[in-house]
Amino acid sequence: MTIDEIYQMYMNDVYRFLLSMTKDKHLAEDLLQETFMRAYIHIHSYDHSKVKPWLFQVARNAFIDYVRKHKKEVTISDDLIGSLFQTAVQSPAHQVEIKEVLTGYMSELPDNYREALTLYYLKELNYKEASHIMNISEANFKSVLFRARQRLKALYNRGVNDE
Repeated sequence: MTIDEIYQMYMNDVYRFLLSMTKDKHLAEDLLQETFMRAYIHIHSYDHSKVKPWLFQVARNAFIDYVRKHKKEVTISDDLIGSLFQTAVQSPAHQVEIKEVLTGYMSELPDNYREALTLYYLKELNYKEASHIMNISEANFKSVLFRARQRLKALYNRGVNDE
């Protein structure tokens, strides 16, 4: 598979992944370009049967390098937060309210929790792909994801009970 084919096939997915982490269109575009430059340089060093997880790993690394360099705080998108509690939402107005509240709680979660939630719910990767991107075992990923959901729910419930 050539880099052009990889770009055409995965550009939108990688862009949305980066946008969900940066919440900045221009930065996501810059990191997308950086991701594909790195992919081009290392195109011969990946398993051709696992292009998508490899590409997401490259994007994740580009993002981490950017964050380290710029010390920028990152939050997760509202789409993900809404999807976590969508089944409990009774009305669109209530859903908007929950999204606003949960957005604030996301900043209280450790980075690995936010990343696990993003990969699994927003990017809809399976456990194996997401764990590969995070460089952890599949069992560890499941544990991190479980703890992230529990922590987010606890933060949300604490806020509801305080009202």
